[in-house]
Amino acid sequence: MIPISPHEVMARLRTPTVDEWAFLDLRERAEAASGHPFGSTNVPSSRLHLEIGRLVPRPATPLVLLDGGDGAARRTAARLEAVGRRHISIVAGGIPGWRSAGLPLFEGEHTFSKAFGEWVQHRFGVPDIGPDDLAALIDGDQPPLLIDGRPLEEHRKFTLPGAISCPNAELGLRLPSFVKPGRTIVVHCAGRTRSIIGAQTLRDFGLPNPVVALQDGTQGWELSGRHREFGADRPIPPPSTEAQDAATEMARRVLLSERVPEVDASELGRWTEDEKRTTYLFDPREEAEGHTTPGFRSAPGTTLLQQIDRYIAVRGARVVLWDPKLVRATFGVLWLRRMGLDAYVLTEPPTLPSARADSETVMPADDPIHDVVPEAKLPFADRHNGNLDDARAYLAWETGLLGRLEAAGMVLWEPRQSGTHCTA
Repeated sequence: MIPISPHEVMARLRTPTVDEWAFLDLRERAEAASGHPFGSTNVPSSRLHLEIGRLVPRPATPLVLLDGGDGAARRTAARLEAVGRRHISIVAGGIPGWRSAGLPLFEGEHTFSKAFGEWVQHRFGVPDIGPDDLAALIDGDQPPLLIDGRPLEEHRKFTLPGAISCPNAELGLRLPSFVKPGRTIVVHCAGRTRSIIGAQTLRDFGLPNPVVALQDGTQGWELSGRHREFGADRPIPPPSTEAQDAATEMARRVLLSERVPEVDASELGRWTEDEKRTTYLFDPREEAEGHTTPGFRSAPGTTLLQQIDRYIAVRGARVVLWDPKLVRATFGVLWLRRMGLDAYVLTEPPTLPSARADSETVMPADDPIHDVVPEAKLPFADRHNGNLDDARAYLAWETGLLGRLEAAGMVLWEPRQSGTHCTA
């Protein structure tokens, strides 16, 4: 194990390279949410033996470990070296050393995805609507169709009154045959990110209806003095066979118009046998469909984008998505490419030489005693059942994130090869 200074790590984060590496924050989830380096992946040392095989599947990938200054990184490095992981660096001083170096820390979870959502808003000029204007539209002669772009289980917790659940990755598949021509569509989530992504997705897929995102989602709605609906259960119905075929053809047009790269089964087979490059394989269909392609990890497209740090830790890796209907894979790869990842749509059923099972245990479990902050104390509104003070703090944090990243000079993600990367 090799010590590395916080400034060296920051230099790596700011400079796109072609070399794979992973930056792992070993603190517990609540500790990391209280302040972490942008670009790190939180993998608590208490769960590392379960997660390392999925997040960093190639043993030769260099690792940079960060702890709370308590020696956890050194102990974890020793455990990793015992199972053959050799290229390990430890951030000198941990989080206290990072602070002492004057480097920024960011609060909350999934900060990469949320910062990316703000970039999308600026880059594409996604039209939005405030809660007062939306309320007036709902009470008018032509009320809009309200779409909750989050997964169904989140929709059931709370949503806009009358909203229908259709996760963002499903929009291209389910919505065109459901919505009437000319009707305005308002996409919302709990905060901002998925509202923005969902609205732009419908624009990307060429839906002719007017489409807008709700400013600040259900949080903004409640802060305006209105009430959310709890316990709703209105999933958008599955499309007919004819509508599915039409959606697949629409996805093919998006692949061409947006120049989304594809890979065939034979090339994918060669990639998975490549010991010098990490290739993540994801099935972006909703888990409720009950199918996951052997060798692929289930990663519903909406969640994959919103919580990308829970699925991908290796910077510079390949990512391949497979969806028999093509639509969800097109959605996922389109957005992953915009994030700067080297992502591809698999366009035919995979014929892998063997099912690649993700390792459940690749190292002995540690058995430390952790002081874990209860999730109820996390500083963002999804954990607060509508507490308006916490919601205000969350909105102030998220809307200010883009400017803070600009000041830090951060690269949101770095592509392995040619492609798009964005800076906040």
